[in-house]
Amino acid sequence: MREVDAAEAMIGGEASLMTALEKIKLPMSPDQGSLSPIEDELPTTVRHAPRDSLQDAASHLRTCLRTDGSSHGEDDFDRPENEWAAFRAWAETHGLILPLDFHPPERDGGREHDVRHDEGTGLWWKYTKPNLAGYTVSWTEGRPWLHNALPLDYLQRMIWQNHLFGDEVRLIGLWNPQGHDWRIVTTQPHVQGQKATLEELEHALIQAGFEVLPWRGLGYADSLSVRKDGFDVWDIHPANVLLTDSGLPLPFDVMITCTPGVSANEGGI
Repeated sequence: MREVDAAEAMIGGEASLMTALEKIKLPMSPDQGSLSPIEDELPTTVRHAPRDSLQDAASHLRTCLRTDGSSHGEDDFDRPENEWAAFRAWAETHGLILPLDFHPPERDGGREHDVRHDEGTGLWWKYTKPNLAGYTVSWTEGRPWLHNALPLDYLQRMIWQNHLFGDEVRLIGLWNPQGHDWRIVTTQPHVQGQKATLEELEHALIQAGFEVLPWRGLGYADSLSVRKDGFDVWDIHPANVLLTDSGLPLPFDVMITCTPGVSANEGGI
């Protein structure tokens, strides 16, 4: 179900972008305080994390920015400190500062995350590298460049991942096991698909209606970048995108930004 829904969300019309996401969400009872049988099987930490935590945290972080997107501090150098402080305050208010003895990651997951996999639930637990929030892409004089992301960049990327590709990334909280090493912790369902070459991924993306951009290597070496419907997707390579049985691309660990000149609503599409 996961791979089919995500593929439909990516290549379908406007309606399927949202309906595909709804298909894979864990069902809730009419009483939002109750848990469905499926949700009741999830780890306690996941069940305690609000389903809208990504959107809520992102909205809170925007309060530390001016209307033009700059920091409320004396200059933009204050923005990283302001965002992390606002994020910690939000997490503390919502009870999402994870305990020191929280289950640690089991292995390195690349340059952005460390990870562990729970076979019982099929969830990947992803921990950003200490005091970092992954990467993002910005533009200067018509050219894109890769740089460290801030928490708001990271949260918005996960929100877009859910909306555009039918995913179910959840923000679990912030973890600080050493007293100075804050990590953003999320969960993401395991993805079923076939590994493909870079050339096969490029062909599949073109067939799915994406425009392949001329810039490569923003992320992994030689990785592809594509554009569709006001969004740019970066760091496309065989370790981040699989193919469904029908040959549709299934991104699960890519960077997503707005196309220059296009603005997105808060929290998503």
